[in-house]
Amino acid sequence: MGKKSARLRARVVRRGVAIAVVAIALALTFVWTRVRVVQLGYEVSQINKQVGDLMRQRNRFEVEVAKLKSPDRLEQMARDHFNMRLPVGNEIVFMTMTPETQQEKRHAKRRAEYMAQISQTRERIEQEKEEEKLQKEEEARKKKEAKEQQAQAAKEEKLRERALMAVGADKVGKRNN
Repeated sequence: MGKKSARLRARVVRRGVAIAVVAIALALTFVWTRVRVVQLGYEVSQINKQVGDLMRQRNRFEVEVAKLKSPDRLEQMARDHFNMRLPVGNEIVFMTMTPETQQEKRHAKRRAEYMAQISQTRERIEQEKEEEKLQKEEEARKKKEAKEQQAQAAKEEKLRERALMAVGADKVGKRNN
């Protein structure tokens, strides 16, 4: 009777250990997912803060550009720095455009449009490069996250297999008894 009771206790202890291992594995998985959610939430809030800061900075720059382009400011700078003044009476001269001047003006306008297109194309290319870079970084982050999840799943699967093996060993032990 003593041997059977010792075997029974050992079997109960093994089952208890197997259940505890499975419970710990599940608890660790739960805690890990909660920690990861908190980390990702923190990253999202950081990015949102950066976006807000950049938007405020952009608005400040737009206001500054508007101030710098102000006709009153330009007039004041012309007076103060270049000793210019508004023309009076006979100082105003009206000029007519000759056909050659008109043609030069059209060529200058075309050149300016062409240069603007080149500038826009360069900006678009730079923007596309930046977007591609961000997309690659996001893909790399997702791949890393997927690998981490796969590794975690593999650990969990090993723990489950061990727990099942322990339970199976207990069943085999019971049959032998």
